[in-house]
Amino acid sequence: MKRYIRSGKAPERTEAFFAASDEELRVLALILAADTPLSAEDIEAAARLETLGDAKDALAFWRGAGLIKTAAAKKKDALSSEDTPKKEPSTSDGAAKKNAQTKKKPVRSADELPDYSGTELSALIEKGNLAAFIEACQEIYGKVLSSTDINILVGLNEELHFSCEYICLLLEYYGEKAKKPMRYVEKVAFSLYDRGVLTFEELEAYIEKDRLMRTREGALRKLFGIGERALSTKEVEAFTRWCVEYGYDDALIGLAYDMTVGATGKASVVYADKIITRWNTEGCKTAADVNALLEREKSEKAAKKSQKSAKEAEKDEMRSFDVDDFFAHALDRSYGKKD
Repeated sequence: MKRYIRSGKAPERTEAFFAASDEELRVLALILAADTPLSAEDIEAAARLETLGDAKDALAFWRGAGLIKTAAAKKKDALSSEDTPKKEPSTSDGAAKKNAQTKKKPVRSADELPDYSGTELSALIEKGNLAAFIEACQEIYGKVLSSTDINILVGLNEELHFSCEYICLLLEYYGEKAKKPMRYVEKVAFSLYDRGVLTFEELEAYIEKDRLMRTREGALRKLFGIGERALSTKEVEAFTRWCVEYGYDDALIGLAYDMTVGATGKASVVYADKIITRWNTEGCKTAADVNALLEREKSEKAAKKSQKSAKEAEKDEMRSFDVDDFFAHALDRSYGKKD
């Protein structure tokens, strides 16, 4: 199980410290105060987070900021297959052996890729037939890559087991277009690995969501008055759900915002998310669908109110009749009837 410790970098020296959400700050405080390394499961419980995914997201955020790192694996956990006594395979576990061979190796315990020597780097390039791949990466970056850059590219392939196709897409989106150094791409790669984005197809889907959210995020921030601060995990999940999963446009989200402010007196992403999720459950895709739903609910509510009023009136009439009858009988008993 991977565990995390502080890296030694001072929090006040990074912009991420000021941009973090409340949940992320709680996670960082726990890591900085802990005497022993903590796992994502430890963080989830101690920081009172809703899901394990929230803990992993916060850990990935602080790893990217350089404030925490993974602790070195204990000796007993770091034994290689060469140190483990070998067992002769039997006919019955042949399938198990085949499955074990196709599984990815776990990510190494350090937060950075190893520094290969010149001889090691040349051997890995030759072994993996990576010469054409490195040339393609240089074309993406538009320059001759340094030995350090090539070291990172080979490490992503060798240590994290990302395909050459995957790494090229990673460079195109997070490297050259954003004018970021290779070290930044390395940190993004570790973050994607931790999130389980491991294949080219998964990276394509992840980037498509990210690209869509980048185009919509500004408008949503302005609508809900969020400003420049970092979005919380719940806000990111809600915005992604509305824009990507449900496919709702700004007009429909604006309608939910108006209803939220009307009901609560303030902008609330959480409250708006409940409204929008209910609309999606009811099959609403446009503003016309929502208005039809609201009219139907209004009519049903009025009908129930009318039905209730009719029953109450009937009860009042019966109650009045009973009282009159009671008084009539009471008078008869008291004074008797005259012929």
